[in-house]
Amino acid sequence: MIKFIFVLLLTCLQLAAQENYQNVKKNVEKTIANYKKNGKTNTQLNTIISNFNSSKKSELEDLKKDNVGICIVLSEDNPDLIISPAKYTFDDDKINISGIGPQNPAELPDYMKEYVQKYLTQFESVGSTELFRKLITKRIPTEGTFTENKTEYVVNEPNTVSFVRGNEDWMYIISIDDDYMNLSDPRIIVYCFKKSISGKDIFNLNNSLADADKRREIKQAQQEDDREKYPLYHDYRIDDLREGLKQLLAHEPYKSNPELIKHASKFNERLDRFSIRNYEKELLYLADIKISKELLNEHFNDLTRGDYEIENITHLAAHSLGDIYFAKGNYQLAKDFYKKAIFTSPLIVSSGTTFGKDVDRIVYDLAKNAYKAGKKDEAYGFLIALLFDSNINTKKDLDSYLTEQKENKKQFKKDLDKALKTLKEGQDSYTFTFRGNEVFFVPMLQFSVKSFQDSFEKSEFYKSLE
Repeated sequence: MIKFIFVLLLTCLQLAAQENYQNVKKNVEKTIANYKKNGKTNTQLNTIISNFNSSKKSELEDLKKDNVGICIVLSEDNPDLIISPAKYTFDDDKINISGIGPQNPAELPDYMKEYVQKYLTQFESVGSTELFRKLITKRIPTEGTFTENKTEYVVNEPNTVSFVRGNEDWMYIISIDDDYMNLSDPRIIVYCFKKSISGKDIFNLNNSLADADKRREIKQAQQEDDREKYPLYHDYRIDDLREGLKQLLAHEPYKSNPELIKHASKFNERLDRFSIRNYEKELLYLADIKISKELLNEHFNDLTRGDYEIENITHLAAHSLGDIYFAKGNYQLAKDFYKKAIFTSPLIVSSGTTFGKDVDRIVYDLAKNAYKAGKKDEAYGFLIALLFDSNINTKKDLDSYLTEQKENKKQFKKDLDKALKTLKEGQDSYTFTFRGNEVFFVPMLQFSVKSFQDSFEKSEFYKSLE
């Protein structure tokens, strides 16, 4: 009986010894040393390991909070020590610690790379990433149980054992195959999870909350500069082009059209205001493509009008070309494609407000385009047009242009009164002629010409000319 108790006690002591990071530390150090022999190092990995070694046992309350972070897999699947997203889940007194992404981190999609990059350099912007929104809503089954020793919490999940430490700002975790004693190269994953946006940042000393406002101002200034240099109204919608083409190419006769296939195959990266400029030839082709109503009615009528990306292929192409040519200074082509995006290939959406904003923006850009082209009277005309019915108040623009051009207000009002008399209703828009330039506007609701004239004469801009 005494012998049995002794054996049982010895077994328990062995198990307790196994649940201690010191027993796996040599495996971690050996693996990192092997990477270094092959010329592979990672500053973030070294930082995490160093901070894990110097940290104490995490607080229990931190162990019981869901979190998102990053991880580095130390195995043959990740020879280049690429950083991947990670998620920590606590539910029903159990834990799951997971790396997020493909088994081969080199195949991380762009939206995961964006998350990692912001986590490392602009932590306060992580919440704006596509992956963050997915991670916080993703429910991952939890099976890990946890115990503790003097130096860390120990989490036992199927196939892995993890050691958890932390400080006031970070939680660090090192996971290893639970059968590591019998494996020559056990799989190791190193994690870190920031507890909040505040506090010390281990990767970027300039990434603290105190500097967030300054970085945000710099970022906003850069974004404004980018919008000026690389205008693209549909920056957030433009990548729908690729999905729309997939939908189109799933059906005849488009799936057998070699020219369409050739152009569509070129779109091999995420589209945004920068990358779209690499596809001018492809956009020119797509702006003229004919998508039959029969195809849309047969295969794309289950959802609300405008919910299928295929419906706006031609509009996105035409509107983007207008923006591209405007930035290049080819003002006549810009005007042609802006008008095409309104009258030939209008935006198809279920929301009248969204449609109206798209049209108003194009008319506003037509005004800027004309002014850049040295056609000030045409620019005045389009800015005046927006004062009839739009979500853009162009009085400030008009005042600025009139001052720059040293316009005589009395004469300008005479010309404007003359233009108001030419206002007429067309099939899709209202038109009028200002100083020999015919311009247009597309109102949300149709009213009589007299109603629009009377309303305009009550506008703040018109009164300012008196």
